[in-house]
Amino acid sequence: KMDGFSKFVTFEELTSTGRTNLLAINREAALNDPVIINNLKILATKVLQPIRDFYSKPVKVTSGYRSKILNIAVGGSQTSQHSHGEAADIQIEGISVDKLFEDLKSGKVVPLDNVGQVIKEKVGSAEWIHISIMTPRYSEIQKAKYGSDEAVFLVTKDGKNYERTT
Repeated sequence: KMDGFSKFVTFEELTSTGRTNLLAINREAALNDPVIINNLKILATKVLQPIRDFYSKPVKVTSGYRSKILNIAVGGSQTSQHSHGEAADIQIEGISVDKLFEDLKSGKVVPLDNVGQVIKEKVGSAEWIHISIMTPRYSEIQKAKYGSDEAVFLVTKDGKNYERTT
């Protein structure tokens, strides 16, 4: 087990994929990049662990780090924060994505200066929350796009068009 992750959020969990043929490649890509490892540790300790602590429930990571090859395989965005180890898609049993989204927006679950963006994703019958950390790399992108690097809250119903909410 790798040090520096949180009590309940592991490297294995954050690099797992249902594409079993790409699992080893995905983990190797992460292990070979200290920036990715550092980002994943921050994601685990500063965002995902506080969410788990707040609800006292396991946080299920449905997608974490995606190497370039995995991101292409799953049809992820070319600019995806998943490819930088900055984001996770999560679900919590017994907590609706609507409630989780509103709670995150309030700032009472995770300090918002740790957060890059939160997206409520409802695509077909699937629902999840995409949450990312604010890194220097992502801060520049946020400033260029939104004029500030404060946490951004978005909603999508198709995984392609995003509407900002305040």
